Amino acid sequence: MNASLVDSLKGSSATPASYRIALPPGWRQFTADAAGESALLNLATNRFRRAGRPDVEAVVRRRVTQYMEGLRRSRAVAVYLPGQLDDETPVPMSVVLFRYTADPGSTLETVAAHRSRGSFGVADLPVGAVMRWVEQRQGVEGDKEVGSRTFHYLIPAPGDTRRAMLMSTAVLHLTDEPEADYVSTLELLSDAIAGTFRWT
Repeated sequence: MNASLVDSLKGSSATPASYRIALPPGWRQFTADAAGESALLNLATNRFRRAGRPDVEAVVRRRVTQYMEGLRRSRAVAVYLPGQLDDETPVPMSVVLFRYTADPGSTLETVAAHRSRGSFGVADLPVGAVMRWVEQRQGVEGDKEVGSRTFHYLIPAPGDTRRAMLMSTAVLHLTDEPEADYVSTLELLSDAIAGTFRWT
């Protein structure tokens, strides 16, 4: 599935204003605005509404609302999720794209060095040189049995040393299984998706 989003990036007129990425079949895009939040809420709560579980539906609605509010505070453009949220075996993976601007006097390289604690590498993708690093977290939303591995890609805007798009792919896993085979498989999928990013 091809997804494109036109969203202005503040900066010089030479800075691209939109992008496109290719996603596996069944993936859906939710913009980080009121319309996207409404669509995600409807999808996320539909299963529990059909099952007559208003208690669970209320919890899900609260978490989705908090999640989307956090994305907007972080200047997210959109979130991409695999399949339908009411599938029996959902893929534990999400992709979020954020606008990113380095502070005055700083560069994207110093941002990547700081955020990755010096562990970032440079990947040569079709869009150009992309700064990539991995973040590991133990405990997600207070659940100590669930961890996450996030793959970050800082994609510079052409001809701009301060503006970029940050693609972050989060993969959930049991805390004691960070090296599970499916985590490695989803890492390869994340790299493949990042490889399809194009400024337009």
